[in-house]
Amino acid sequence: MSHVVRRCLVILGLLFLAQTVDAGEIRWSSCPDDRPTTSAAAIDCGVYETGDTLSDQPVRLALARLRHRPDRLSENPVIFVPGGPAEPAGLTPGKLSQWQHFQQQAGWPRDIVLFDPRATGKSRPKVACRANESDRACRRRIGASVPAELSMSAAVRDLHGLIEALDQGPAVLWAHSFGSFVVRALAARYPEDISAVILESPADDNQRDTDFADVAAARALERVTTGCGVAECGMFVPSPDALVGAWMAFLTRRSLTLMTARVPWPSAEHRVTDETLRAGILFSQYHADRRADVVQRLRLALKDEQALAPLVAPVWQLSGSQSATSPAYWAMRCSIAPPLRRSQKCRHWSANASVVPMRSASTLHGVVVYANADIVTPSARARALLTHSPGLAGIGVASGGHQPLRVSACAQQRVGAWLARRARPPATSLCGG
Repeated sequence: MSHVVRRCLVILGLLFLAQTVDAGEIRWSSCPDDRPTTSAAAIDCGVYETGDTLSDQPVRLALARLRHRPDRLSENPVIFVPGGPAEPAGLTPGKLSQWQHFQQQAGWPRDIVLFDPRATGKSRPKVACRANESDRACRRRIGASVPAELSMSAAVRDLHGLIEALDQGPAVLWAHSFGSFVVRALAARYPEDISAVILESPADDNQRDTDFADVAAARALERVTTGCGVAECGMFVPSPDALVGAWMAFLTRRSLTLMTARVPWPSAEHRVTDETLRAGILFSQYHADRRADVVQRLRLALKDEQALAPLVAPVWQLSGSQSATSPAYWAMRCSIAPPLRRSQKCRHWSANASVVPMRSASTLHGVVVYANADIVTPSARARALLTHSPGLAGIGVASGGHQPLRVSACAQQRVGAWLARRARPPATSLCGG
């Protein structure tokens, strides 16, 4: 072996050792240099070594910390718990820039800690099914133990370990959507970990069912068919209700292949099924002015199928970042109490372990942020939760979708004021726009 080769191997070995992290510890470092500069807010990136293994590989969670003050860390940080399940927090260079902009705009008096849950985003290892691979074949290939390694128990274990590794006291848990289940499970097992909660569009017990996505899509379809009148959509045959029904029936029998082209990238083919169209219509209902556009596109597509492309484009974009068919998605859903026995998916992704208990959301202390235009988590359910929760106060956003805290400066400011006081949550209030 030549002197040059030996020297290179030594250097590579030193680099590898420099990246190792003891179990239960965090190694912080600078963030990617290719991150677009949109904010002067200080940010650190890092890796948390959980001490667990997944598919016989060590589980390492990717982290980022947005600092309130550049010269020191804050006690009791805010930890963001993503929804999904299997949705990453967003630690790519572009997403980190958006998070920096959010932190600077919101001005919260706490550091914000972001992490990609296991098997998602930049956390490693990644576990995924292959294209067109059946659930049974996927589980056989990745191993029967994987669902338990991706279950709610594992998520709670990771979050508890992260809070301990930060070693800055109990945290404020900011849970988005499905993330509220993780926080409730953490509260049942490790109540001392939580200082308070920020529940953004929290999932409720009705959303434990794996059929919930279909229910939300059906609600969106109903808005289209009943809310698009003659004046808004014009006179045409068939009616909006019949038009939507015909398309769903057609796509149930046969999928479509549509093309997209973005300069300077080449064109791409996308498959459109009845589920794709449902999701596209669901997303469109976050924009009231697009209701007529949905019906018109369905109508135009009777002659030119390509007219559906703009309607389902958001679904294609989402599928590029996370998938509702991943092992992590179903392993999490299928490990929630009560067991979802009627779901065929859960035959393959059941964790086969004891079910993790969850505290009632009504026993938590903090704030609930919800949007009146949210279809996935209707505002009526958030208000019902507040009625029975003496420790929770509500911040409503008059418009907006499933991420109201990310888009409402008013809601950000009110949460910031509550964090600064470290006192009882403010009275329930409404933010316009």
